[in-house]
Amino acid sequence: MKIAWLINLYPPYMMGGNEILAQNVILELRARGHEVYVLTGRGQNLPRDVYHLSPIDFDLDRMGERFLGTRTPSLYESMRWHIFDFTTYRAAVRILNHLRPDLTIVDNFSLISVAPLIAAARARSKAVVQANDKWLIYGLRTTGQGLWHTPPRQTSTIASLQSLVQPIFRGVARNVPIFVNSHFLKNAYIESGVKPEQLRVIHLGIDVETYQPNHHQKIELGTPIRLMYASQLWAGKGAQIAIHALAALKELAPETTFVIDLYGDGAPDFKNYLIQLATDLQVNDRIRYCGFVPAAQLADAFYNHDIFLFTSIWDEPFALTLLSAMSCGIPVISTSAGGNPEAIEHERTGLLVPPGDPQALAQAILKLVRDYSLRCRVSAQANVTVRERWSFQRYVDTLEVAYRTFAMDN
Repeated sequence: MKIAWLINLYPPYMMGGNEILAQNVILELRARGHEVYVLTGRGQNLPRDVYHLSPIDFDLDRMGERFLGTRTPSLYESMRWHIFDFTTYRAAVRILNHLRPDLTIVDNFSLISVAPLIAAARARSKAVVQANDKWLIYGLRTTGQGLWHTPPRQTSTIASLQSLVQPIFRGVARNVPIFVNSHFLKNAYIESGVKPEQLRVIHLGIDVETYQPNHHQKIELGTPIRLMYASQLWAGKGAQIAIHALAALKELAPETTFVIDLYGDGAPDFKNYLIQLATDLQVNDRIRYCGFVPAAQLADAFYNHDIFLFTSIWDEPFALTLLSAMSCGIPVISTSAGGNPEAIEHERTGLLVPPGDPQALAQAILKLVRDYSLRCRVSAQANVTVRERWSFQRYVDTLEVAYRTFAMDN
């Protein structure tokens, strides 16, 4: 098949795992003989070849202006970002009509207008939306979302305009199939007004060869007990909850030393907040900030820690990092937010705790520390479950069949 893949960020430009996943799927599809074109913003570090095109009027080298709010946008810029970008629309339609792909994939346009989606729906090719979070709900069905970097005086204007144009956009895209990565996310889309028959759940998958269990890993815990967090550093991912739990452990189990390594990166303001929080709670000497690491190094990190903490507060649709930890055999504690319970079965493949509850998280940590058989059982079963249900090859197999089905559907 000839496939066009529309996405607002693409490695090496990325905010999280979605962009890495998109790249991995695209590379695998190419390895299987498909002709895949990436249509994204413009950036000096993007591959320079015929398969990477830049119809999206977005300077990826200045992505911080949009995603981190490093520059205040004008009203005109806010309208292009959140209402509709005609420059992007025209360029995307032109390229899609030139390529004439068998299928166009529209993937994740958070904090950017839905112009690429409308272009895909109007171009002379079939389109499928890949929605690994709620970006399509925010773009088509709610107003005022994603405006936290918009000046207050502009916010009401943008929200009012969104309410006027979104019904038009919904009409254009009403028959575009939508792939979501969890039943939780499917239900969220249905509750927002999307027709159930427009949706299909395809759970994500990970490279189980990269995240192999460490058969030499000791079942006994180390001293000190090393906790691990790996995700973006922003409030929704809950690193601050892990720090509060670390402080609670000092009170609950003063005889045991716990330390935590935080893997991931984020906005400077939030990282400074975490440092100050740890100082105030007197646990800064028990925290190490490790930054972003690639997949191979992340696997090594799982092997060198005792318990993995997945502390998301926001409604995580279906998390790859969670699956990666399970695949490596490290005992996992996750919040029950969003689609996490679709990956974790409580006390069978890990432990579930309420989101935003550091005391519950601390108690769950102590439960794993004190119950040797539970640690062994959840680690072993998690590894088996990931390999049976959520391997990357099985994920791409499912996608490939679905893509062919929609491309050939008359």
